[in-house]
Amino acid sequence: MGMHTFAPKGNQQPVDSRLAPVAKLAISSPSDLHEQEAERLAERVTRLSGPLMQPAAGATPASGAALPDELRSYFEPRFGHDFSRVRIHTDARAARSAQTLGAQAYTLGNDMVLGAGQYAPHTGAGRHLLAHELAHVVQQDNGSVAPMIQRRLLVTGSKKDIRAALNLLEPASGFTLQHDPKTHEVTITASKLKPQSFVLAGQLATIMGDPKQDAEIHLGQDQPGVSFGAFPGNSQALDDNPVQEIRIDQMVALERDVPGAGVAKMAHEIVENYAGHDPQVKENAWQFAFGEAHGRALDVENAIEGELGHPGARRNTFSVLIDPGKGKPPFFREIEDRGTHFLVLDKSSDKGIVSNARRVPRIQVASYTINGFMANSNTLPKTAVADVTAIVKDLKKIPTASVLVEGFAGLGKTADENMRLADKWVFALRDQVISLANDQIGVSWQRFETVGQPDKSRNSVVVTIDRPDI
Repeated sequence: MGMHTFAPKGNQQPVDSRLAPVAKLAISSPSDLHEQEAERLAERVTRLSGPLMQPAAGATPASGAALPDELRSYFEPRFGHDFSRVRIHTDARAARSAQTLGAQAYTLGNDMVLGAGQYAPHTGAGRHLLAHELAHVVQQDNGSVAPMIQRRLLVTGSKKDIRAALNLLEPASGFTLQHDPKTHEVTITASKLKPQSFVLAGQLATIMGDPKQDAEIHLGQDQPGVSFGAFPGNSQALDDNPVQEIRIDQMVALERDVPGAGVAKMAHEIVENYAGHDPQVKENAWQFAFGEAHGRALDVENAIEGELGHPGARRNTFSVLIDPGKGKPPFFREIEDRGTHFLVLDKSSDKGIVSNARRVPRIQVASYTINGFMANSNTLPKTAVADVTAIVKDLKKIPTASVLVEGFAGLGKTADENMRLADKWVFALRDQVISLANDQIGVSWQRFETVGQPDKSRNSVVVTIDRPDI
């Protein structure tokens, strides 16, 4: 019956279970003092004499509905508290969310989320569960759990840049956000029941509600070497200076031109830094810590983009230097392959000013299937020579093209063995293409997405080359 102690001044939608693989909500343990207090209150309240529970109270209310009048009549005199703002969530989504958190129920502000079959006020156990969760509502309304809530997103920068960041996050999250210049904390002062992005709302709530793990962000407009954001950058940084640098001017420009993309990338940087504060991540060498944190952040970015109407998943990001001639300064064209489409933007070569961002369709350039791989070797088959040469030619001709290399292996005895074989084959092919190109035509690993998977029906590598329609 744990709870996540998150208490904005408005209604908070329960977090979707899709967040679970990325960052679970922090749940109080039974030994937590507030949890023990809630249990004592529940025991006392359910033993008190008073009006009996009416039979109608056993009917399950619509998810997100107010606490039924019969329950208010039963619990309000016992708690001496007004529960008119409480909302009960009992649908399948709420059940999945509770299951993900390993709880029968949990409470966020005035929203009570119940697991499957847990709404049973006509039974003793059901009344006890409701009493326990309502005790958490009382705790939060009285401020007794204030030390645990909303204190873990720390943001520094100019007042203007901080306001720009909050303006970027507020519409999609449904939150009204406030920054304290003394403590650098960002907190939630109000929320909407149905935000545009439940994932964004859930991630921010998780970070702000985590009593042990921070996200530390510095906002600026001209940080050297920062493109949208930068993970703390050396082997000691996660302990000595674990601050994520964010180019807020680039984020705002991207969101202005491509709604949804800027807020998704902003969330990526925040979650990446939060993951970098995870003790289990920090104990790894820097490159592995970054890989883990970056992977979690990509999951969030992709989910938010999808919620905001642009499904896809980032495969790779690379840049091409464009010389427009006629005395105009050169600039970089940044290309992000998102699987379903491309995100393309221009960036000035001197100050990194972002402009002309847009989502564009993809056009297939070519596709190659290479067979003849052996189980005991990651050497390319002889038949691959002609295909590798053709791939290099395609990439030289079209510098904006992106490459997907998919390996399929079935020669191994187990799925894990086949996965390793497929990975070996795709990396061997990618490296051969880069080696043959000698990197003189911009054929770097950044233009590739490599995927290996077990497949008993074939032993091959499929190369698909696409370009943005620009």
